Amino acid sequence: MLIWVGISVVTALLQLALGTSVQFVTLSLAIFLLLPFPLRLFWTSDNVGVFLTMVTLGKLFIVSQWIKIILAQAADTHLAEPNETALTLLLGLLAFTVAAALLSRVLPSLRLRVLKPSGDPGFLGRFGWFTFALSCLGFFMRRWLTQGIEDIPAGHGLVFWNYLMLLMPMSTAAFTARCILQSSGRRRIDLPVIVTILGCFLVGLIDNTRSFMLSGLLTFVITQICYGARARYSHLLILVAGSFVMQRYLFPIVDAQRGLSRDLSVVEYLERTVQIILDVFDYETWQNNYGHRLLETYMSFLTRLYYGDPFGFLDRFTPSQLDESVSFFIDTEKLGVSYIFYPMTRIIPNVIFTSLGMERPIFGGQIIQASIFPNSEYSNPNYGIFAELYAYSGNYGVFFAGSLFIFMLLAVFHIFYGGFRNNYLAAFCISSYLFVLADADMGEMVGRTLEQGFVCALVYFAARLLFRARLTTASMADSSK
Repeated sequence: MLIWVGISVVTALLQLALGTSVQFVTLSLAIFLLLPFPLRLFWTSDNVGVFLTMVTLGKLFIVSQWIKIILAQAADTHLAEPNETALTLLLGLLAFTVAAALLSRVLPSLRLRVLKPSGDPGFLGRFGWFTFALSCLGFFMRRWLTQGIEDIPAGHGLVFWNYLMLLMPMSTAAFTARCILQSSGRRRIDLPVIVTILGCFLVGLIDNTRSFMLSGLLTFVITQICYGARARYSHLLILVAGSFVMQRYLFPIVDAQRGLSRDLSVVEYLERTVQIILDVFDYETWQNNYGHRLLETYMSFLTRLYYGDPFGFLDRFTPSQLDESVSFFIDTEKLGVSYIFYPMTRIIPNVIFTSLGMERPIFGGQIIQASIFPNSEYSNPNYGIFAELYAYSGNYGVFFAGSLFIFMLLAVFHIFYGGFRNNYLAAFCISSYLFVLADADMGEMVGRTLEQGFVCALVYFAARLLFRARLTTASMADSSK
């Protein structure tokens, strides 16, 4: 705690030295100093919120403040409303703190668990391969149903196949837990773990999804932490090295890959992707083929360049998109408190809306995007729930509605997956939802919690029934000999 206080104070002094306003530095220091309190409450409560809080604030604020210091830039530059944005983040952190305090009181008496982890290494091995095979099936079905289609159609089981594909990190968590249990903590990685990590990377590369490319590796690290591993300096070096690889290679590759036509066959798509990967190592070729086009794309998001120039991967760890929403709605009439309840309509199946001749209400990210850029074709804006709640009712919504939403979300996670200690199911939950509070809107969160949770439960219960039946049959056969 004292070390963190020292880091916070030094950060504030360096911000002042670089010309940051006193108001922004004060709000920044308050965010830094408050962060350990909800983390400690979540950690004591054995709740996954400890990871989601740290990553959400780290992604939206903490990391960018250190990068601004390294770049010798004042922290409040390249933001339209720096003080209001920092205040919104502070209130969002207070919402996490309130949710953590409520959960610390509620969770001790909350005994219900939908999924219960098995500590049997034999089951974990079979379950790992079972989920890996199903996720590969989901990936191939999703590719087959959307091949050559620009606008992915509704129906055809795409939601189910998509969530089935997203189960691949579950196999990483299961295999990592099995390795730890079999070796009594002396070994954490083996061939099945490596296979699933590489599987996630390849699926993410083919599917053009950066987050999924590293989901296996992320799940591997989080599972170790859940089973008691301590952070070491070597882990920090790996994190820095990984960030460099993302910044220098993976982010540009995926951005260039997004320019490929959907009309390409799978083989053609892979051939073009391999060529892009080879080109990224040749600076002159890369600049001629992709560099100028990508620079134009990055510069089109001028309000999102917190460091002044495009920084690719590092541009994702900034308060810029929250600032974009805050600066638009600060002097504009808010959308209204009623929008806060719209995400709950995700509970209602599409067929009901269709039968009534109604359309499902659009959700926060789409509303904000349509308000700020009414004539654009921007997609996947990644504003996050704080930006959404601010657009609805300002900072009152960020604090009050944010506290309730975060409390409900983390309570559901706890009921569904359980606490994070010695729990590979919780490790999968954490890796799946790690950035969603910073990137997704409330409607997506409600939908993913229910839909993805349902698919996960269905697969887990099927595995428990299938492999328990196999073990019972085998034991009966042995006893009859």
